[in-house]
This record gives sequence, C-alpha cells and structure tokens, in this order.
Amino acid sequence: EFSREHLFGPLGMDHTAWFREDLPQGTHEALPVEKDGQGFLDIGHYCFIDYTSGSLRTSAKDLEAWGNAMLDYGAPTLWSTEMGDEIVSCQERKVNNMPVSQKDCKFGYGWILLDNSKKITTTEGWLKQGFKDYDWTDGIWHDGAEVGSQTNILILPKAGVYVAVLTNTDLNSETASQQLTKAIVDAPLPASDPGTPTSAPITTPTPVPNAAPTNCPGKSEFVFSLTTDKFPK
Repeated sequence: EFSREHLFGPLGMDHTAWFREDLPQGTHEALPVEKDGQGFLDIGHYCFIDYTSGSLRTSAKDLEAWGNAMLDYGAPTLWSTEMGDEIVSCQERKVNNMPVSQKDCKFGYGWILLDNSKKITTTEGWLKQGFKDYDWTDGIWHDGAEVGSQTNILILPKAGVYVAVLTNTDLNSETASQQLTKAIVDAPLPASDPGTPTSAPITTPTPVPNAAPTNCPGKSEFVFSLTTDKFPK
C-alpha cells in the first residue's frame, strides 16, 4: 500500500506490483527460466518471504516512468530535492565509524554510486567499455538476480541517460543483464523508417518436473522447506 501510494501511483506505474494478485487483469508475465545442458527450462513463478529483495514485477513502460523520475533523483514527484540528494550521498562508514569520502564511497541508499573518477577504478567491464564517453557525475546503478532472472539498471542524470534491463535467465551464472545493457548503448539508433521488423521463431521452454506452483498469488502464499537430521523431509 505504501509503495502504491507514494511511488507507483504518482508515476503512473499501473503495471507494477509486489504480488501477482495486484497486477491488472490479463497482464502477460515473463517466466523465470534455468539453463541446463540442452537449453532453458521453465521453472514457473515462485514466492519468498523477503519479497522486497526481488519480487517486484513491472513493465518496460513503467520502468520508463521510474527512469525519467530518477534523472532528477525522484524530485519533486516522489520526494523533496533534499531527499533526492541523499540518494546519491555516501552511506558508508569506516570501521571506526568515521565517514567515507564521497570520492572513495561505493554505496548510497540502495544504489552503487558513480562519478567520473570511477571510470578508471571500476572493475565492471560492461560499464567501463559501454559508457566511458558519458558523464558519470552523480550516477547510480544496481543489479540483482534471483533464480531464473537477472536485472540491471543504470542512471546517469548529468548525461540524461538511463538503461534498465530485465531478463529471465539463470541467476549469476551469466552476466546477461550487464551484456544487454552494454549492447543497448552500443546499438545504432534506428532509422526514421525502420521498415517491417523480422522476428525469429520463439522456442517454447520445457517445464521442469515438480516445479513450484505457478499461481503464487499474494502475500499469504509462501513455500518454505526445511530438511535437517532432526526434521527429516
């Protein structure tokens, strides 16, 4: 309810929700998949208790609204300019509880911080190679993965650029979302008349035997399994 009232609602993010039951009727959802030796397997939808760490479902259109807002650090649509500035301020402390300088700091509020000096120090090849010509001042990015999915979002406010990638692929065994982020910025802009697009045939994934239930509708439904010598399965 808080997210809907203070985040999704003000930005018109009507196809964004923490739980499947809160998505609009008829919403088409991508399925998580896992890679095996022969291809990709459909593992179905699933839930977990700490849902805010990775259960948000959204659309490309809704992410566009979020990205546009975050070019101004969310202000004034979501919060004040002062609060927006806090997002890109250092939230790290040294062992002795002294503050870390902005230059050496890596983390803000839930974001990895960027500035132009990090073009040299970053170990993220996709970032260094794909975005070296952009202004990284007050930039932020964050990636993540759960079983069957990967995400990546990069926001460079001073360059007026943001890229968001959501992909259904296998956890951190690959870097698909980072590779796609770089591929997007490397791709040439489409011609004014792109013509008729062509599409490759879509391969239907093979369902995994005994996959988790696919309904997973809301906050009351979670799957929890514990196996120990004291509580055998």
